[in-house]
Amino acid sequence: PSAQPTAQPRRRVVADLQLTAVELAALSSFATESGLGDDARRGLHDSYFDAVVATAWEDGVLTDEERGQILLVGTALGTDQARLTAALVPR
Repeated sequence: PSAQPTAQPRRRVVADLQLTAVELAALSSFATESGLGDDARRGLHDSYFDAVVATAWEDGVLTDEERGQILLVGTALGTDQARLTAALVPR
């Protein structure tokens, strides 16, 4: 029941590769309500960031829009600068 209201925002974030302030708050609330510790939360953030990066690079080309999405998501999730920079380098 308490997880249901956040299920839709989580799906929407993954589906559209956008992370709004409202979605970030919903995800944070879900993590807190679920009892996720800092290490688990960091792991989820890293996994999500990796998925965004992999999707952006799927065709081997990083558009300006995809670059912006990587930076937006990485910044919102607290991804360190070295990891953000590495995500923008061609694979």
